[in-house]
Amino acid sequence: SINGNPILLTLARLEKRKGHAKILNVISKLKKIYPNICYIIAGEGKELKYLKMLSKKLNIKENVFFLGAINDNQKKYIFSITDIMVMPTIDESEKFSIEGFGIVYIEAALFGIPSIASNIGGTNEAVLNNKTGIILKNLNDLEKEIANLLQSKDERKRLGDNAKKRVINDLLWTNQIQKYFSLISNFSN
Repeated sequence: SINGNPILLTLARLEKRKGHAKILNVISKLKKIYPNICYIIAGEGKELKYLKMLSKKLNIKENVFFLGAINDNQKKYIFSITDIMVMPTIDESEKFSIEGFGIVYIEAALFGIPSIASNIGGTNEAVLNNKTGIILKNLNDLEKEIANLLQSKDERKRLGDNAKKRVINDLLWTNQIQKYFSLISNFSN
């Protein structure tokens, strides 16, 4: 089991352009305010060795959990403890469709988790700025936006509640999400 408070999560392939390293740097600064901060990195990829080395170098090794590939039950558990989902960049070279990367935000939203995302591709359809999460206009705002959300539990709750309502009311029955319905109903059980 994973202990920590607050808990941040990135669920994505470990590739340079996904922004994991930027988040690790932010965690090292926030650790001064939140000594028990916890950052969960779920996913596999070629950056693993570098990210592990970086978390050691930044002196946050005990704050960072590398989970590798995760199954649905593990995902459910992680979502149940996460405060903020942070996925600041999307690797366009993989040419993901909107659903391809949007679904992770949608899954998080079902658990009432707000997301911090960047302004690339279809993210602004998966995350609504200041309504269901934060869309970064500039990657340099990452630390400020994470810090703001961590400071305000009410704001996290407002965004998370909105995100959940929106998925249930607006997205669950549209065709785009229909394909994922079996996946999503597994989550809701």
